Amino acid sequence: MLVDTTFLLDNDKKLRLDLSKKFQWTKYVFSEVDFTFRQEKKTEFEISLMYQKVWAWSVGVMLTDKKIGLGGQFKF
Repeated sequence: MLVDTTFLLDNDKKLRLDLSKKFQWTKYVFSEVDFTFRQEKKTEFEISLMYQKVWAWSVGVMLTDKKIGLGGQFKF
């Protein structure tokens, strides 16, 4: 499944859990799903559908628990 997981406990003994997964649908289209849990805060999520023709650039749509948006990514 290759789910990227981060589990932390800070100095106030508050729990932090981050989960992330990438799904490759076609050669150029992929989705990324991120889930964030913090104690005493609202749980957050983010889902994106991206198009990437070359390695460094991608564009797509993002949906979070609060909003939806269009955007681009540049990797270096």
